[in-house]
Amino acid sequence: MSILKTNQITDLGGNNIISSNGSGTFTQTFAANTPAFYAYLSSSQSISANTATKASIDTELFDSNNNYDNSSNYRYTPTVAGKYYVFAQLDLASNSASTYKEGWVQIRKNGSSVVQSVMDMRNGYGFESFVNVNIVVDMNGSSDYLEVWGLMDDTGGTTRFYVRAQSNYFGAYRLIGA
Repeated sequence: MSILKTNQITDLGGNNIISSNGSGTFTQTFAANTPAFYAYLSSSQSISANTATKASIDTELFDSNNNYDNSSNYRYTPTVAGKYYVFAQLDLASNSASTYKEGWVQIRKNGSSVVQSVMDMRNGYGFESFVNVNIVVDMNGSSDYLEVWGLMDDTGGTTRFYVRAQSNYFGAYRLIGA
């Protein structure tokens, strides 16, 4: 039986692939779904009825590469090129069940919708709907960005992205091996 002892494995360029602290804990860099982030809306956001509105997702749970702007643009601009799994949900709410007709959520890349999910309330009115959406998107790692937008078709109620814990969220992570 042979034993190989080392605290670091590097590639030919000297880049660390696996390292150990000598106490059984190791760190690897070759199979990480990063960059990655997850953020949520901390308080309800008022929106105008029948108007597409960017969700001001403002609270980061994590952001591995500091690529999500949670204070002004509310957009994700990853700095590593690749395919990303992107997901979002908005809690669309009105104060009037009889006026809320339809709502949608979009993920936009560079300002254009790449996927949209719709909740149609016209045949069964309600006050609130959770609309989620997800997609795999190619990102160039420099200028491509992602945002979440929502809309409520409401003819007379007060509309908002309503907060219940983390009911409004936005996240993404790079897919390895894709």
